[in-house]
Amino acid sequence: MSATASATASATASATDGASAGASASSPAGNALDIGMAIVAAISATSFRAGTVKKFAGDAVTFELATQGDDEGMRPTWTVQRSEAWPLVAVEDARVAETVLCRADASAFVPCAVRAALPERVTVVDTSGVERIVAASELVRPDGATAARLAAYLEREEVRRRFDAALEREGPLSTSSGWSPKAGDVVVAQFVALAWYSARVVGVKDGPAGRKARVKWLADSWPDRDLPWSELAPSGVRPADLQKGAFLLARPDAESAPWIAGRITGVSGETAAFVDRDGTSRTAAAADVVLLQRRAR
Repeated sequence: MSATASATASATASATDGASAGASASSPAGNALDIGMAIVAAISATSFRAGTVKKFAGDAVTFELATQGDDEGMRPTWTVQRSEAWPLVAVEDARVAETVLCRADASAFVPCAVRAALPERVTVVDTSGVERIVAASELVRPDGATAARLAAYLEREEVRRRFDAALEREGPLSTSSGWSPKAGDVVVAQFVALAWYSARVVGVKDGPAGRKARVKWLADSWPDRDLPWSELAPSGVRPADLQKGAFLLARPDAESAPWIAGRITGVSGETAAFVDRDGTSRTAAAADVVLLQRRAR
């Protein structure tokens, strides 16, 4: 699937129109789409936009996005395959647990799972885990294959949300008793919530806000930052500290990448087996791990 500029779409359509002068403006037989029809189309694997059909060229459909503020004919256009576009028809018979597309704004639709359905009101949960009530006219039912693929996507997003929620409940990075950062140390540092990167300590200072260390990110992509010691830790733990059920951060393949958060599922010698937020099973040596402090349950 590819996005094409209006000029490209127009040139393609002109060539096609010239080759098939006098042909119907509707899409080929077997396709329910027609010129001027309101549709919802996939512009990426999980992103959908509403618009109006403008042209057909073989299996390709060019549509004008339903954006606000622009005059008709001046709105951006996209070209997709017919199999990636569906009529914008209300879903009056939504079924619990089915996957549909629900309107997010004037032009965008997102995958949603139906939680409850009444004739005119449908309760859905979107990709962010937010539950809301929408009208049947704000829903579109994609084909079965697309719905199945999006159902798997929504399930993966739910797994990630549960993992992140559990990770947020953990304490700060765990360090050995008495550890303190020193200039030159390479540490794991918290960049934002639930994201940690490798950094080098370039200075340590005490101040009204407590003890902080200035770090330079090894990726060298962001400005140096002053961080409290609780957001830093040296890599490497004792094998005896690896405990099933604990959360860890594992060293990534590239130093510019974030450390990989996971939950330990087993320990063998100096190696921890763990599952990351995508449900992927991994292993890491104790020397390449940082643990998070476990809060009392």
